[in-house]
Amino acid sequence: MSKIGRRRLLVSGFVLEGFSTLAFGFLYYIEDRWLFMSLAILIRALQGFGSAAASTSAFSILAAVYQGEDFTTAIGCIETALGVGMMVGPPLGGALYDLGGFVCPFICMSALFLAFSPIVYRLLPVDLKYDEKKAQVKLWSVLSCFEVLLPAGSIMFAMSAAAFTDPTLAEHLDDFELSKVAVGAVFMVITLTYATTAPFVGRLVRRCGGMQTMVVGLFVSALSYMLLGPSPLLPFIPKTLWLVCIALGVMGLGCCIVFVPAMPHMTQATTHLGPAASDVVAGVVTSAFALGNIIGPVMGSGLVAGLGFATASTTFAAILALYGVVLLIAVPLLASRQGDLHGGVNSLHGDPLCPSKSSLSDHTMPLLADCTEH
Repeated sequence: MSKIGRRRLLVSGFVLEGFSTLAFGFLYYIEDRWLFMSLAILIRALQGFGSAAASTSAFSILAAVYQGEDFTTAIGCIETALGVGMMVGPPLGGALYDLGGFVCPFICMSALFLAFSPIVYRLLPVDLKYDEKKAQVKLWSVLSCFEVLLPAGSIMFAMSAAAFTDPTLAEHLDDFELSKVAVGAVFMVITLTYATTAPFVGRLVRRCGGMQTMVVGLFVSALSYMLLGPSPLLPFIPKTLWLVCIALGVMGLGCCIVFVPAMPHMTQATTHLGPAASDVVAGVVTSAFALGNIIGPVMGSGLVAGLGFATASTTFAAILALYGVVLLIAVPLLASRQGDLHGGVNSLHGDPLCPSKSSLSDHTMPLLADCTEH
């Protein structure tokens, strides 16, 4: 990113996604099975690369332009846009398919990517310049910090929670004999809640702090999976369609509460490494999202196949709650280290929670965004 700049990387990602999306649509005309599969995997890989480039640079641009509470608010707006896109995408794709066949949605989306690329490049601020040699930040310098690793794990688990139901929820809804349109509407509950609550999570972050807010989000997500089954531990709660919808709404809220404060907290914890640290943090955030998007469906299909939906959802709720407990234990530990650093105790001897801070002799770097003033 430091080689070509954040803005160019963002637009390059858009262009790559545009052309690869267009190419994927024309796979419809390939009749050879193995050629189709090979090209499909290759093109999807290119789409993933373009998406990673665009999302990583977008997060990095936000970190460069906004600071403090404004950054959290900006992340909330981005997450709202993401939720709206996830809500609008499936029905829009279906409508375009009905209108022009398999190729039509891919042509239209490719046109949007390519049309908006020069507009985005024109509207975005010019990349901030910094000394590349002095600003280089190693990945290990960021990953060795617990204030980065723990939120990244939260993102991964929350994304897994959002994706857990992708291969399993439709079968869970078979008991209600819903139409395909109704099943699609049920799936939209998660994204609807996610999109509508994201702008307001920033207030919770400002009151309670980033790490504490993520703990709340993980416990809320765990609660949603207890209700979704419903859990065998709650035999007095019957399985109803309304309960499923409520559980999905709670899930969307929980994921939102985790996602919004995560990157601002990670960025603030690494500002002492220089302006390029936000680029590395953005990459870590994107990787955590992608990893969760892989783990969720795999874990969901595997657990449901072996245990049944109710027990599988309870097991996953326990996993989410367990990581929430880990984060809850870490909060006072990190806070105590923050107090030690302000007192000058570890300025020369190193901080085991964030070794990259060990060589700093001053105490001016931003630390945890905890609720010390509220």
